Amino acid sequence: LGNWSLGDYFKEEQLHFVWEFFTKDLGLDPKRLHVSIFEGNKEVPKDIESFEIWKKIGVSENNIHFYVEKNWWSRAGTPDKMPPGEIGGPDSEIFYEFEGVTHRPEFGSFCHPNCDCGKFLEIGNSVFMQYQKSSDGGLIELSQKNVDFGGGLERIAAATLGNPDVFKIDVFSGVIEKIEKEAGQNYGSNIDKDKSFRVIADHLRAAVNLLAEGVTPSNKLHGYVLRRLVRRAMFHFHLLGSGISGAAISHMAEEYKKFYPNVDKNWQFIEENLGSEATRFEAALKRGLARLTKAVSDGIEISGEFAFDLYQTEGFPLELTMEILHQNGMDFTSEEK
Repeated sequence: LGNWSLGDYFKEEQLHFVWEFFTKDLGLDPKRLHVSIFEGNKEVPKDIESFEIWKKIGVSENNIHFYVEKNWWSRAGTPDKMPPGEIGGPDSEIFYEFEGVTHRPEFGSFCHPNCDCGKFLEIGNSVFMQYQKSSDGGLIELSQKNVDFGGGLERIAAATLGNPDVFKIDVFSGVIEKIEKEAGQNYGSNIDKDKSFRVIADHLRAAVNLLAEGVTPSNKLHGYVLRRLVRRAMFHFHLLGSGISGAAISHMAEEYKKFYPNVDKNWQFIEENLGSEATRFEAALKRGLARLTKAVSDGIEISGEFAFDLYQTEGFPLELTMEILHQNGMDFTSEEK
């Protein structure tokens, strides 16, 4: 989700608008919302203006946080990295704090909005395009100040549900349930397995939408991206211990017809191409797995050259070669660890 203001309004109006959207239109609890602001550095002063606006809106000072790198936007990064002519400025992000999520100490001694433990989730960001880098290395204020707002639709949905896992919102949950049945295991029970569930659901959605636009699997350009998406989804099915067919892949992806009209409209084309690509890769996996399994059982040292040849001739993923070697206590450089 996103919108721009090209000189029509700036910080005062924008921060009121976004607060109203989250608290009144969506009904999020204001007490669970935290905001972050640019702390300032030697090139740009602290964004006191945004701080005062948030306080006036009613945000507690305990829920206002200051950062440098996290709250400055330009294509190049922080002000010192911006080339002459580059525009950028401070931003103010909004985070939702989930109940029931306990901070994990491996992510730091204390929790804060930019902590990666999962307690906080960024749901919106107002970027204030306020400066331009000059040829002498300084920053000058733009005569027209713009606002660029961005919000994560799925993250916002997760916040409204009070669930920190975006893969439990409806656009993904149906596919996740089908994967559970196919793989014979439950999502949420194993961190490593959960990654495979998420990759499959995410990559299948991207694949069906590319197919809906007429892209077909190939070795070039858009078609290559599509092929990689489908094959990586298939690879993660293998990691879940499921030898899945092209028909089963199509059955799962059919769930996306509920949410994307273009997918529903072009489903026959999608089903044919998705199923055939998955079936081709399934055959490549079987051939490559047979070669690799035989080499391992024969005690052959698996070199990087062997792994590359397996990928080049059979399309067998390097990640899968490494996974199988790991399961057998081997790597590229020795027969046994």
